[in-house]
Amino acid sequence: MAKKSKPLLVEVKSTEMVTPNLRRIIFSSDQLADYPDETAGLHIKAFIPKTGQDKPVLPKISPEGRPVWPAPEEKPYVRAYSVSYFDKDTCDIGIDFVMHKKGPASQWAANAKIGDYFGLSRPGGPETMVAEGDFYLFAGDLSALPAMRVLLSRLPEDAKGVAFILTPAKTDRVLLDIKSSEFEVKWLIGDKSDFQVLSKEVSAWDWPESKVSAWVAGESTEVLGIRKYLKTKGLSTKDYYAIPYWKLGESEEMYHAERHDIMEEIT
Repeated sequence: MAKKSKPLLVEVKSTEMVTPNLRRIIFSSDQLADYPDETAGLHIKAFIPKTGQDKPVLPKISPEGRPVWPAPEEKPYVRAYSVSYFDKDTCDIGIDFVMHKKGPASQWAANAKIGDYFGLSRPGGPETMVAEGDFYLFAGDLSALPAMRVLLSRLPEDAKGVAFILTPAKTDRVLLDIKSSEFEVKWLIGDKSDFQVLSKEVSAWDWPESKVSAWVAGESTEVLGIRKYLKTKGLSTKDYYAIPYWKLGESEEMYHAERHDIMEEIT
């Protein structure tokens, strides 16, 4: 088992509303200079202070390389995010938070101000976030948009394919840096109760005969349904990334173990 790295304590440098439902917070720390150049788009764990704490109480690392957590009443909330922005020269890193009405991460982000403290792990994720293909298929909701925005910007200039992006409102659409004129983006409108919106679009897509690389993320039921469909099209786990980021009706603590079981199935 790989040894864990000590989490970093970072400070809020700036905040901005990317869309009415997505808030970007830029964090800064000199120690971020040690992060990989292509940190943007990778997964990262966030350590959120509990109410009344000025700073999150971060886990320590044992001599065996395992995390040693503080007492339950001091243990920070832990959430997984995709890095939306990274500047190695200025040691800045950005995370886009979906503004739910509930949830410790969203509530913290809604009230975050310059100088507030936060905890971050080192970035991680699959060795290859987007497999090579002749056609690329992306599908995700607002929670997946920060990662998709980065990954779409890295597609080849001649990339062919489509991205289906589900957001609560038209005002949540963002500019995408896609270099290919042969790549289509289809914005969809829907809320948490609109299950299978993405699944229906994916299944209706005119599936090409050439090799397809797929990237899918968002609500659990939706993602698992699409993943099942991808398998019927002959895609192996090397051809797709299909990870649920959240599950309707369940908190992160309730869903944590189930999601890790799902992730183990494709690694």
